[in-house]
Order: sequence, then C-alpha cells, then structure tokens
Amino acid sequence: MQSLYIFIPQKKNRLFWITTTLLTGYIAIIFMFKPYKINITYFLVYAESLLLFIWAMFIKWDAKKIIAIVSALGAYLLAFGFAEWLIIGSQRIEGPLTVATAYAIVLVLTWAIWFVENCFSHRFSYLYMALGTFAVFIAVMLSGTRMGIIGIAMGLLLGIAMSSWALKFKNNTLFQKIFYSMLIIGCTLFVIFTVWTFIPNDVFIKRGLNTVLAGKIDSSNMGRITVWITALNAIPEHKMWGIGPGNFLNAHKLFLQSLPSVIDVPKAALIHAHNIYLVILCEHGLSGFLILGTVVLACFMQLFSRLKNSNSPGIYYALLSGGIIMMVLGMVDAVPLYLPTMGWGAWYMGVLASFSLTEEPGGKPI
Repeated sequence: MQSLYIFIPQKKNRLFWITTTLLTGYIAIIFMFKPYKINITYFLVYAESLLLFIWAMFIKWDAKKIIAIVSALGAYLLAFGFAEWLIIGSQRIEGPLTVATAYAIVLVLTWAIWFVENCFSHRFSYLYMALGTFAVFIAVMLSGTRMGIIGIAMGLLLGIAMSSWALKFKNNTLFQKIFYSMLIIGCTLFVIFTVWTFIPNDVFIKRGLNTVLAGKIDSSNMGRITVWITALNAIPEHKMWGIGPGNFLNAHKLFLQSLPSVIDVPKAALIHAHNIYLVILCEHGLSGFLILGTVVLACFMQLFSRLKNSNSPGIYYALLSGGIIMMVLGMVDAVPLYLPTMGWGAWYMGVLASFSLTEEPGGKPI
C-alpha cells in the first residue's frame, strides 16, 4: 500500500503499465484459449514472480540497498552450501535451489554484482574481496558446476576491465584505453589459468571442463545436446504458443525413446531445454518470446540510461555485468527461467525497471 501511495502520483510510469499489461494479458490469454496442457504450478510461480517484479520496481534502489541484498543472498547460499557439504557430505552441493548448476549460477551472479561494484567503490578491503571470491570459488567447486567457474572468470574480467576503463583510463586516449584494458585482461587471464593448473585433474569440475575444451562430449554434454534437439524439433511445430511450461519433460522422453538403442545418451529425461532462449521459444512460442523479450529489453534500456547519465556508475556497471553473465550462461542453462530461480530474475529485472520511476541519487533526473 505504501508503494502504491508513492507510485500513483508518478507521471513517468509507462514502463509499469507496459510490462504488467503485457505479462498479465499474456497469462490471461493462455487461460482463456488453453493452447496446451496448463501446469498450474508454473503459472502460480509466474504470478508470484510478477508480484516480486512489481514490488522491486517500486523501490528506490541505490548501491547500498542493492549490495545489501546480494550480500545477504550470497552469504545465505554460501552458508547453506557449506553446511550441506559438511553435514550431509553431498557429492555435489545444491543448496536451497535443489540443483547444483542453478545454485552455482545464482551464487556467482550475486558475487559478480558485489565484486564489480567493489571494483568501483572500494566499499570493502582487498582482503575482504579476496576472501569472498575464494569462498564463492570453493562453493562452485563443491557444486561441480563448470558454468560457475566460467561465471567467476567473466566476473573478474568484467570488474577489472570496466573499472579500469571508467576510472583509471577515463582521461586517456581511446588507443591507450584499449591497450591498457587488453593488458589488464591478459594479466587477469594469466592469473586465472595459473590458479586453474593447480587444481587436481581428477576433480569432477576440472575433468568435465577439460573435456569440453578438448572438443569431446561427455554424458552431461550429450544430455544437453538431446534437449536442444528436442526443443528445436518442437519450435516449428508449436510456433505461436509453444508446448507450454512444464510439458518439456514428456517431449524429451518421447525423443529419447525414438533414438536407436545403439546411440549412447543419458536415458533420464530432463525438465527444460537448458538454454533460456530455447526454453522461451519451445515452451512459450513466438508470442511469449516477443513479450518477454520486450520486457527484458525495456528494463535494460533503463540501465543503459543510468550508465549514460550517472556520475557514480559503479552499481550500474555491476548490474550490467550480472546481466551479461546471466545471458551468456543462459546459452547452456535455464537460469533464471528454472522455477526455483525465477525469484532472482524477477528481482533483478525489477531493479532495472525501477530506474524508470526514480531519479538518480543526488537528484539528477533520468
């Protein structure tokens, strides 16, 4: 009610009406025409995520509030994961998200925003940053998630490169900015690869990533290939509305059953296409892809506006870094469109959308 009281007098609220109308209208049409079997659980989570998105849009976010949220969530995930490993002795820790990959990716996203913002603000000491990064690295290792390692590497590169470009080299020529940025990226990559060489080769996460880098296919990679083929087969058959959320499991089962027995692939069917772009196109069709894509693009436009106009862009570069990592890792997984991670996606996009309803801290209008 307090949020509504603040919101109603606002004049610049078009993004609110566009996003809520598109999303609620889409859900209403689905329930009206029922183009596929409706799994009510998914739509309840969609509704809950929409409410979280709207709530986040109403908040006047600043760096302190955002860092408080990601720090608290990251600390909770770390504590949960280490407790799971110590008490239960899980081979791959999954945390409260029930899947190791989802756990590692959300943890890395919270860390990336925290790390990149600190590269600008120096809110915490270098020792604290190193300890936090090391704790996240260990948790990702215990989760056995290759995508988490790639996310950490991307976060390190983005944080160092963006802060150097925006702060240290802002008065340099374009050529000097490019030269020094490439030098810093090269040094960072050297440190990352040096650390990687000290990890034993028989550790699951290193063995799996080395398999990928060698161009080979293990059972995990083959499982992704089969779900991608299943999604690509379903898209042209269900162009407009898709097969519906929650219906991918049966589609994958049918595809696996159609394969010759001589083909060695994992026999367990998976619940989604392990690619956020294929997930949307496969489960929601072109209509869902265009609607969700419009909302996401509108939210990122608010972030770019802040980056262009802000005198203290650290938190906006941090949010952009988190978004880049999320979209890149989304090519091989479904975060944030996996049910237990939709809350993260709704909060993140809601923060970006909130910039359309608020002013830059300090009174500078956007």
